[in-house]
Amino acid sequence: MLGKRSFGRFPPRISTAAYIASEVSLNKHFYIPCAVSSIFAGTVDLLEDLRNSFFDAFPATGKQHAQKRFVVFGLAGSGKTEFCCKFAQDNRQSFWGVFWINASSRHSVQHTYSTIAQAGGVEPNERAAKDWLADLDRPWLLIIDNADDLSTPLEEHFPEGDRGIILVTTRNPVNRVHGTVGQGSYHFEKLAETEANDLLLRAPCEPAPWSTTAKDYATKITSHLGFLALAVLQAGKAIAKDICTLANCLEVYDRS
Repeated sequence: MLGKRSFGRFPPRISTAAYIASEVSLNKHFYIPCAVSSIFAGTVDLLEDLRNSFFDAFPATGKQHAQKRFVVFGLAGSGKTEFCCKFAQDNRQSFWGVFWINASSRHSVQHTYSTIAQAGGVEPNERAAKDWLADLDRPWLLIIDNADDLSTPLEEHFPEGDRGIILVTTRNPVNRVHGTVGQGSYHFEKLAETEANDLLLRAPCEPAPWSTTAKDYATKITSHLGFLALAVLQAGKAIAKDICTLANCLEVYDRS
């Protein structure tokens, strides 16, 4: 078990990730909003870059001087949430706790923070949950998802203090100013045509190499869906479940 010294100070020249891995044998709390697809469409390079940004070696003092935050912003349906969930899943053993709040409305923030409070054994409310995280001397990750409510400044959702790692998803590019590590933010847009087509055809396990006909159908479908990762993935799953075929996917989509 991690002692009180563990998250505040690390031995010189030892990376955060390596030290945490040596101390943490099992993640205790893991709450994310969705399972990560086995055909995840995210960029492996970005996941690795984000990990390096968060887990760079600490200075010789080993003390985290500021809360580490990173913002993923862009179009709805561009895969922001799944990217963050994939990061959490890949790095699960680096965190004693992985938590999530739905920041789409004031009510949803309060409700999901109360769930975190229950995990901490404190009063089931937002204030108690934030205080618990602020005082927690074990490594934690908080995903603040769908931070699009313009009536509440994003910073109001952050636990106070210098502890923890926070990932934010938002459609509002202004929120990228809250990133504190690496380049601070990623801008997620639509997929490239080839990426979208590959994702669509992999979802129903369409045998490769893909025929010219299959590729043509895929291009029509992904173009119609705006090359958005989430929509393309859902179409692929519909084909996999025999709800439609490549040939009649758009017809079924337009009727639904």
